[in-house]
Amino acid sequence: MAFEFANTTIEISHHFKIKQNSKVLRYYLAGVIYFGHDHFTANIIKLDGQVWYYDGMTNGGRMKFMGSLTDCFDLKKADGKRATAAIYILLE
Repeated sequence: MAFEFANTTIEISHHFKIKQNSKVLRYYLAGVIYFGHDHFTANIIKLDGQVWYYDGMTNGGRMKFMGSLTDCFDLKKADGKRATAAIYILLE
C-alpha cells in the first residue's frame, strides 16, 4: 500500500493496523521516497528494522546502511530532500 503526500508534512508511522471483518491486517513500513535536487532517493526499511539509503545518482547504485528504526530516525527528510511517499507491506 502506498501513500503519497507531496507538499505536505506528516508523521510517518512504522506500522498500522486495519480491521477487516473479524481479521486484523498489519501493515509495516517498507520504504520512504524522497524528492529534491531534481531526482528521487529512498530509504528502504527491512523487516528487522534496518534502514538503508539509496541514491543512484551519487553512490553508483549502492545502498548505504543508516541504522535502525529504533534509532529515532526522522523519516520526513533524507539528505536535504522531503518525503513524498511511504510504501507499506502487509504481513499476515
